[in-house]
Amino acid sequence: MFDSDLNSGFIEEDVFNIANQFSNFELIHNSKNGYSELYKAKRYGKWYVVKRLTNNEKDNPRYQSLLEKEFDIAIQLSHQNIVQTVSFEDIPQMGRCIVQEFIDGVTWNEFFSKKNISQKETYRIIDELCDALTYIHNKQIVHRDLKPNNILITRDGNHVKLIDFGLADKDDFDILKEPAGTASFASPEQQKRNKIDNRSDIFALGKLLQDIPCQSIKIKIITRKCLAENPERRFSSALDVKKKLNDKTNVIAGISLLMTTVFVIFSFILIKAIFMIYSIILMNLKNDIVTSGRESRNNEIVLQESYDSLKREVLMLEYENYVIKSESDSIKTALKSK
Repeated sequence: MFDSDLNSGFIEEDVFNIANQFSNFELIHNSKNGYSELYKAKRYGKWYVVKRLTNNEKDNPRYQSLLEKEFDIAIQLSHQNIVQTVSFEDIPQMGRCIVQEFIDGVTWNEFFSKKNISQKETYRIIDELCDALTYIHNKQIVHRDLKPNNILITRDGNHVKLIDFGLADKDDFDILKEPAGTASFASPEQQKRNKIDNRSDIFALGKLLQDIPCQSIKIKIITRKCLAENPERRFSSALDVKKKLNDKTNVIAGISLLMTTVFVIFSFILIKAIFMIYSIILMNLKNDIVTSGRESRNNEIVLQESYDSLKREVLMLEYENYVIKSESDSIKTALKSK
């Protein structure tokens, strides 16, 4: 009886260990310059993401510490827009691994490459990302690697999931204080190796907004402020970005700006039209004056010619009168002599 119970216990424990193991491992990400790789794996009939050190770095104490640091930061986070970290455990043939929920979704760029994404949907996605950033910043955590590949949009409902806290930092930790992140999304202070805070993530947010299809007046205003060279001129928090995004006065300001622009354009067209009409009137008036002048000149010439003709006729008459008078005088003289 004792042996039977004991053997039964061993069998149950063995079955439990088998069931507790991961299976169906599938490599889903392997960064060429990174120290870790991601696998998709199944346990209890459910998919998870397993993050481990690469074979080249698995025995490196520095990278072991970085993996532990990532887990220590990620396990503190419980938010609907942040990937959920489950455990940090030894997995056979994989080594020490971080286990996280599996997100069935697409990256930020893949999502926004779709057609016909409305402004309302775009604003909602940005809103959720701001919620995730606000949450981690309130915990004094800076992500430091906010980029399209680290933001997933779920297929079931299009919800944001912020992932990969491998480069995240918090004042509690002493390791990985040197510059980190992706160059094209890193803030100026990150690139200059200066002290950073949550506003470096705000800068990266601006870089994300810069490339989305929806470029409304509001998005452009927010993007411009996020990308300010001086951190003091950026939004102080992701919550401020969200407030600006949802600020209805911006809509009124946008409409006012649009109406002002239309008024200026209309006024310019109207002034130009009036100027053209005035120019045409002046041109016609000038033509009339020139025409009138030409007619006057012609009349003057005609009158002069008539005067000259009349003068010639008068001279002819005077000459004829002189001839007649001379002949008359000759006849009178001849008669007197007889």
